[in-house]
Amino acid sequence: MVKVTVLGSAGSPPGNGRACASYLVSAGDHHLLLDCGNGSVANLMDAVDPAALDGVLISHLHPDHFVDLYGLHYALRFQPDGGKKVDVYAPAGARELLTAVLLGDTADSFVKHLPMHVAAAGERYELGPFAVELFAANHPIETLASRITVDG
Repeated sequence: MVKVTVLGSAGSPPGNGRACASYLVSAGDHHLLLDCGNGSVANLMDAVDPAALDGVLISHLHPDHFVDLYGLHYALRFQPDGGKKVDVYAPAGARELLTAVLLGDTADSFVKHLPMHVAAAGERYELGPFAVELFAANHPIETLASRITVDG
């Protein structure tokens, strides 16, 4: 059975009690995070241990869809049993954009715990039990829509 949990659905600014775009797709003990907008990691942590994620897919590089990756990094870095890593799939330029604001060795830690992979329309991934297909979406910047299936 596949379950979708809305972790955030607010537009560009978060609302009172509403985080920005983020959705958790779950199948048994497997979890895929779609976008990671402002405030969403707190809601993620109420639903599942971030270390249990099979991957993260960022649709596009507007902050309301990715900015809580910073919080996710720290949640993974400071796991009680040592740091964990979760692969992130995002449009080109994500790694450079996300690490540009980090100081000292934090940029190295960020990509150690959240290895970044360039994703593009037309690609397919197997992330745990999730088959992910990416499509171009109509938006002012490169944006990826996804189709996710489990067991066909």
